[in-house]
Amino acid sequence: MSVLAGVLTMAAVGAGCAKDGPHRAGNPPARDPAVPADVQREFDTRAAEVAEAWKTSGIAENWHHGFVPLSTLTLLPDGDGTDATKLALAQGWFQLRAPLLLPPPPGTVTFADGTTIKVPLQTVEAAYRQIATEPPAGCGATPAPVVPTPLPTTPDAVPPDSAGPSDGGGSSGSTGTVPCKLLTITNLTLGTDHLLTSRGMATVPVWQFHVPGLDKPVERVAVDPSAITPPPGIDSPGADLPGIVGGQSIQSVDGTALTFRVVLGHCDVDVHALVYEDADVVVVGATKTTPKHICDDMAVIQPLDVTLGSPLGARVVLDVSTGNPLSVTNLP
Repeated sequence: MSVLAGVLTMAAVGAGCAKDGPHRAGNPPARDPAVPADVQREFDTRAAEVAEAWKTSGIAENWHHGFVPLSTLTLLPDGDGTDATKLALAQGWFQLRAPLLLPPPPGTVTFADGTTIKVPLQTVEAAYRQIATEPPAGCGATPAPVVPTPLPTTPDAVPPDSAGPSDGGGSSGSTGTVPCKLLTITNLTLGTDHLLTSRGMATVPVWQFHVPGLDKPVERVAVDPSAITPPPGIDSPGADLPGIVGGQSIQSVDGTALTFRVVLGHCDVDVHALVYEDADVVVVGATKTTPKHICDDMAVIQPLDVTLGSPLGARVVLDVSTGNPLSVTNLP
């Protein structure tokens, strides 16, 4: 049993004795009248357990020090609207045709509260190796070879046993064929971009790989891996919450506006966002009803919007089922 799993068990005992509802930061979010009262109570009880476990596990102390990214380290542009470019970006089919830059000096990460830390930066060659993969034979030739690839004909569809999107994006859907395209990087620059971290939104140094025809460069966080602390992995199987599904990832954060994703069955209905918040954490999940009639086993990723009582800031977003912190991931 993990530290957090053990604390969750202890927190459940304490939560069962609580008489008051959850304490929230700022103005509490409005209750959705479509959520049954018993389901709301079950969510609030479990969310309070998860919040208490996070605060007492020792993980929270480390959360507020160092550089803990909660977003993919490769930041991709939208592309040019073609499936071939979208596929090339997702797969990392690049060729480097730009002069390499000198090894960079140390960089600075600036957090939302104005505090800064100095961090070593990796070379642009190392960053390129992290965004680029070996393309299929003949990729980039004219005429381009055609590759069978799962295309996002239904962008939110995922296999039922999927663990969610990877660092590179990825997608699932109907299998089709797309011309293989090789994206040529013609210029390299060192810039900055915004990234969600355990200490809120931060301005971080990024290597920028410029591809003609794209409105924005492909970016890779330039902080050396030695200075990056990964989000804590929590060994928890998750709670069995009938009628409630946990959060899968964060799609976006903007002040009090939070969009998170849940994985649902293709035929699930009565889906409503659930959120609990206090001064330190936000816990999310959603209601769902699974019909008893026969349905296909395709799973879908659905984004849900909530308005928090106060800006997210440096608070952690936790999954109500496992107690795990959620990260920002990109879907095509």
